[in-house]
Amino acid sequence: MQERARALRKREGRIPWGKIGRYTAVVLIVFVALAPLYWSIATAVKSGLELNASPPTLFPHTFSLENFQTDLSLSTFTHDLLNSTIIAAVTTLLALLVGILCAYAIARTKFRGKAIVLGITLSVALLPFIAMVGPLFVVFTGPIPVYNTYIALISPTS
Repeated sequence: MQERARALRKREGRIPWGKIGRYTAVVLIVFVALAPLYWSIATAVKSGLELNASPPTLFPHTFSLENFQTDLSLSTFTHDLLNSTIIAAVTTLLALLVGILCAYAIARTKFRGKAIVLGITLSVALLPFIAMVGPLFVVFTGPIPVYNTYIALISPTS
């Protein structure tokens, strides 16, 4: 009994290097992951002279919202932002609607070839989306004339 108590006291006095290493790794990973976000925000609020300074400054010396005012005053930027919002919203809603219905049907029904359907679905998800760009361009400029429309952007992604 005394040996066990001695071993516990000896263990309590040790430095928990494993915990210290884990927390250090977590802090480093979070720092590396958030560094680009910080750099983007810091760059957005710098003045024009400070943006072009060499070497670049890590912390902004002056705080300016001039860059935001310039970008938001451009009519093309706000139009493009509206287009992106519309496309993202419609694509998300369509993908959720179709995905929920298909997932429910596959999960609740028993049918022959269910494993094959799931395998094909997963294998299609592994294909890079860029591989479809060429064939989609040919289809959207030829038989289905929807080039340069919302439908051409929404249909492949949903």
